[in-house]
Formats: sequence, C-alpha cells, structure tokens
Amino acid sequence: MSIETDRLLLIACGPDELDQFAHEPERLATRLDVSLPADFPVFPEGIAWWRARMKTEPDVIGWAIWFVIRKADRVVIGDGGFKGPPNDEGVVEIGYALVEEARGQGYGKEFAHRLVDWAFGHPEVNAVTAETLSDGFASMAVLRSLGMAQTGSYVDPEEGDIFQWRVDRAAYAARS
Repeated sequence: MSIETDRLLLIACGPDELDQFAHEPERLATRLDVSLPADFPVFPEGIAWWRARMKTEPDVIGWAIWFVIRKADRVVIGDGGFKGPPNDEGVVEIGYALVEEARGQGYGKEFAHRLVDWAFGHPEVNAVTAETLSDGFASMAVLRSLGMAQTGSYVDPEEGDIFQWRVDRAAYAARS
C-alpha cells in the first residue's frame, strides 16, 4: 500500500519489509528502488517494536509504520505512522521522525497531513492524537497545522515533560 504527495511517496510496511530491513536492508532498498541514509531510522527501537508486534498482528498494515521517501531522489527520509488501529473509541495516535537533513523543509507537515487524511478516510476513526516533547516546537507546529489542540501533559521519567494533542473528525473537516 502506498500514498503519494507532491514530493513524497509513503509506503506502508508489513512484516516482510520490516524483516528484510532488519536482516538485509540493502536488498530492501533495491526492491523498493530507494537509498537508505546512514541516520535512518531515527528511532530504530520503533521499527524493532513494530517488527515484533507484526509477528502476532500482521493485519495492522497501514495502521503501523510507513516509510517516507523523497520522490526527487528516492531517498528514505523518515518513517512514521500510527501506534495501531483505532481503539474502541475510534482514536488513533500518530507519530513520525525525519532524518536530520530532511527537517525544516515541510516534509513532516506534508507527511502528517496525508496520513491524517488517510486515517479520517476510515469511518471508524473519530480522532487522531499525538504526543510531543515539551521542546518539540517543530512537531508542535505540524500538529497545530493539522488543527490539533494540546489536551494535556504528563512527565515521562526518561523523556521529561510530554504534551498530548488531539483533533476530532469534525474539527479536522472544518479546517480543510
């Protein structure tokens, strides 16, 4: 499954892609016709977490991790997606990370907007949430551009202050 934006190609990863990335990243790059920069992924533990989860839940494709490919040069510049399918209240949580050289160029906003569009394209989704670090100003700007509002915060023992964000279907539709 893939989604295109003006500048990006988003590819939903399944268990096969994640296994191949873990064991033979060069082969996966050849298969997808992409280059993998040295600093990808930004958070390797996220890919490992999804790889383990997909062994028992292979049907979460789309609601899991997506590779973000810059179309101009076919370089994987990030990854992101959701932390799983909608819960019983119809809520999904989005997250993403871009390699250093791709930041500050609007790619995060382009990716996040298209992914939230995709989520709200499913009638069972009522809201999209996210979390940021208290100093994640660029991420906060992306979330605000999605119509998200800060709904709370908490302290993570390892990361510090975490801000929680949310946009409901109606608010997102009104923004569009």
